[in-house]
Amino acid sequence: MTIDQAIEEIGLSIVAARMQTSAQRVNNWKARGVPVQEAVSFCQAVEWKVIPHDLHPKNYPHPEDGLPIHLRQAA
Repeated sequence: MTIDQAIEEIGLSIVAARMQTSAQRVNNWKARGVPVQEAVSFCQAVEWKVIPHDLHPKNYPHPEDGLPIHLRQAA
């Protein structure tokens, strides 16, 4: 799922409220991407429809990096 799809599915204003930021700022991320420092919070706000690895694979090289324990696969 893309950033755009996740925002559209949850709703721009809901994502912005969950992140305690403006809808305009979240909307800008559709074009520019989610900043690294906001990646985990954004993923949580969109109910993990995208994961940090999808947004910034260099910063989160393993698909489970940045995920809460309950979403990680059992080893």
